[in-house]
Amino acid sequence: MSKILFVVTAFAPKNVIGSIRPSKIAKYLIRQGHQVTVLMPPVPENEPQDPLLKGGEMDQVDRVLVSYGSAYGKIRQRYKDSKAAVPAMQTPQGKGFKLFLRFAYTTLSDMLWANRAKSVLKQRFKKDGFDAVISSYPNVATHWVAAYARKNGLAKRWVADFRDPMVYEWQPGFQRLINRFLQRRVEKRADAVTVVAGDIMQKFPLADERGVLHWVSNGFDPSDLSALDDKPKTSLSFAGEKDQLIFAYAGGLYGGKRDLSALFSALGALIQKGVFKKEDLVFRFAGSDLEILRGFARPFGLEDIIVSLGRVDRQTALFMQQSSDILVICSHNTKQDQGILTGKAFETLMLSRPVLTLINGDLSGSELGRMMETVKAGFVYEEADHDADFPALYGWLHERYLEKQSSGHVKSTLIEEEKQQYSYERIAEKMLRTAGGEKP
Repeated sequence: MSKILFVVTAFAPKNVIGSIRPSKIAKYLIRQGHQVTVLMPPVPENEPQDPLLKGGEMDQVDRVLVSYGSAYGKIRQRYKDSKAAVPAMQTPQGKGFKLFLRFAYTTLSDMLWANRAKSVLKQRFKKDGFDAVISSYPNVATHWVAAYARKNGLAKRWVADFRDPMVYEWQPGFQRLINRFLQRRVEKRADAVTVVAGDIMQKFPLADERGVLHWVSNGFDPSDLSALDDKPKTSLSFAGEKDQLIFAYAGGLYGGKRDLSALFSALGALIQKGVFKKEDLVFRFAGSDLEILRGFARPFGLEDIIVSLGRVDRQTALFMQQSSDILVICSHNTKQDQGILTGKAFETLMLSRPVLTLINGDLSGSELGRMMETVKAGFVYEEADHDADFPALYGWLHERYLEKQSSGHVKSTLIEEEKQQYSYERIAEKMLRTAGGEKP
């Protein structure tokens, strides 16, 4: 039995995408007989909670709670309120000095939290108390705390897990410079650095040179499917009309950066061709960017096909998708940023429904697109290959509509054996091998 310490800022039952990866890895480590301790901030009572991250192995986690402090909570809530007040299609990020202040405040808050966390570790745990410590980014404070645990002998090895790189070309110069410095320090000191996508490994050159860089992907938890038998309470009916072709999208649109226009354009062209009417279509949406989504649909007269649930817990979003014909996911692939593997992609694999993958950006051959094609999840459209992909998308949608008309459903072509490599049970095994000094 191994003793593993996780240092995270998002963990079960917090209803954010960043909670899923560490929570699911911890779940399967516990199921395999290992002991898991999690150092984390408390989940505020007013924060949404994910029912699929409750109970079972999660009740066996030894949680060590370290608060950010009351001032952080008040300022964070004020920022969330101001962000919600920003009109659709406008960026809430701010520019110049305000952006610098926000970055400086976040960094300072991380430093204060890390200092509190180090103090708690020192008081509560002895040397060699853990076989490994796993820190999870985004939030550089987790890496600072893990480095302290490793340096002071509280853990024998340190795995720095990156869900995203710290450095992107679109970041302001000062932020990019500081983040590059901080990321390099982690790369130099960690016993292992793990990333969720192969194409982003190029963003970690120092870890690569040291031979400690590994790819451990995100995934899905098959046991989440059993929770869908208990249909979540919702004011919306998911029955739909028998002959309607039903699409579903769950998640954010990132201020319009995730652009679904190609889908609505193809549907509009099919309507003009007389293949079907807009009344034959439904687009279900679970998220908070409804006005942005309507902006994508409006030029093609398809606003009316959108049925919005708003922001819901993951169980409801999964049920919405499970009862739909075609699941839609979107990401980007550019010459500046590659390897963007949205976590939603793995949930669609779990549901075994046909998937339409839309890739925005000026670079073709995305890692997400390659993955979805390998498992035969459905259809991949890449903006960089629009001239070839758009007619193919038009044809694929036409075929799926005819299939729905003839059989009453749209059949999945997913290769079940291929998708199993992305189950969190296997991913937890890879992470454990990495923590033990082996290759995943």
